[in-house]
Amino acid sequence: MTEYGPVQTKVVDGDTITTVYLKPAFVFKRAADERRWSRLIYNLKVVYPIALEANATLHAMEQRMDSMKTKREKQEFVKAMERALKRKYTPRSENMTLSQGKLLIKLIDRETDQTSYDLVKTTARRIPRIFSGKSIAPVRREPERHL
Repeated sequence: MTEYGPVQTKVVDGDTITTVYLKPAFVFKRAADERRWSRLIYNLKVVYPIALEANATLHAMEQRMDSMKTKREKQEFVKAMERALKRKYTPRSENMTLSQGKLLIKLIDRETDQTSYDLVKTTARRIPRIFSGKSIAPVRREPERHL
């Protein structure tokens, strides 16, 4: 193993051939494109583990809800899960940027094969205010002044 990647050596007709596999190199026409790509990769590394956890949690939650018989049991379970998820993810989401939040929603949609709207609809609950941190606060518009 070198700093570039794994090394393989083969002997072919008495000659030793060394093969080093390199990581793909991306070439961008503009520096701004390279910065955007680097930022996307950084944000993806931050958010992707959360999306995988969300997928696993959703599947476990669906399996558990299928075993429940009454509607009340399901509602209480959903409330308890919502509280647990808020406790677990609120500190993470408060430090998340808007672009990371958008990327997280897209990844959850992809990982679970359901849109965020469908996920909320199936649990029959309002959207938990997990993402109510400072970084994702709604933009307030100043009232127009008429002269």
